[in-house]
Amino acid sequence: MDFQALEITLADLSALDLPFSEEEVEMVMREMPSKRAPGPDSYTGAFYKSALVGHQVRRHGRLNALFFGDSRAFGWLNNTYVILLPKKPYANTPGDSGQSR
Repeated sequence: MDFQALEITLADLSALDLPFSEEEVEMVMREMPSKRAPGPDSYTGAFYKSALVGHQVRRHGRLNALFFGDSRAFGWLNNTYVILLPKKPYANTPGDSGQSR
């Protein structure tokens, strides 16, 4: 196609192939609306800004790993601890009604 004949100027998009800079990550985190969820996970901007996850996401090395398709940097997201807090006395299993024996 003859872009000059169509009077279309070509944009330099080479910056889209560059890794994320720390300044870009900080700017996005600052400008993220605190009371709205930026994605379908329903976590608000305030969650990302204040939670440990926000601290981990800010580390631009994690985002650059995502950018380059290296999912090993996100193994920490798959670890969790589940603690069951009994709400009734004598609860031994999650299905216990808590009635005394």
